[in-house]
Amino acid sequence: MLGRSETYFHLVVQFILCSITIFGIIFSFHFGFFPVVISEALIAPVMYINILLSFFIALAFIFIISFDANKQEKQIKSALREKEILLAELFHRVKNNLNLVTSLLNLKKNTITSKEAQDAIEECRNMVFSMALIHTRIYNSNNIDSLDFKDYLNILASEVINSFGGKESLDIELNSEPINLSLTQAIPCGLIINEFITNSFKHGQIAGKKLKVDLTLKENQGEITIELKDNGPGNMTQQQEKNSLGLGLIKSLTEQLEGESHFENNNGLQFKLKFKKQ
Repeated sequence: MLGRSETYFHLVVQFILCSITIFGIIFSFHFGFFPVVISEALIAPVMYINILLSFFIALAFIFIISFDANKQEKQIKSALREKEILLAELFHRVKNNLNLVTSLLNLKKNTITSKEAQDAIEECRNMVFSMALIHTRIYNSNNIDSLDFKDYLNILASEVINSFGGKESLDIELNSEPINLSLTQAIPCGLIINEFITNSFKHGQIAGKKLKVDLTLKENQGEITIELKDNGPGNMTQQQEKNSLGLGLIKSLTEQLEGESHFENNNGLQFKLKFKKQ
């Protein structure tokens, strides 16, 4: 189907061609380019009839193209509306399914007594929640293409703090610019942030000192930078980094974002991630 700009271009071309035809008829009669085979008394009426006929044919042709263009535009809008409804329904179903998984993990956690198993289930629950929250935020917004990631991080940070015992044991300081991310980038970023905070809670706590995690999110010329830093001992060795399952997940998600990341010990464990915004 023709787009609107192409249709207008065709209308202009047709208008120019019709104008050239009309002026051609006028000049041909005026300068006698063609031999006259009718009486002189009929020359003027025939000339005006041809001019009027050409004009009305041009109008009819323009009307037909305009009518067809409007019809195509309505079809396109209808198709886009159907697509938006289907996507919204998809996000709704995914959101409900992920929330169901979160609820099942909560129920399972309450039925076991092993602390190690409870912690493992809680980690899985937080991961599922971080993904479910993205689908929830997108479903509740009018934009299904991108997500207000700052708003998402505020909710995610609050949920993670509650899951680890409240602000008495964990504090997350968020410093973020208003940034919109696509769904394909928001999910890996949410999982990375969740995994870093979980790792800090497990290995970065110091006796008598509340764990604090600083989270910074910036955008510069289409490049997103995420910085995470805790106030733990920050003494991770290369061997520990290599053998850590959680940090291995972070590296895998970084590759999915086609970005670069690295850890360093700087008065606590520090992580920096950079990737191009889609």
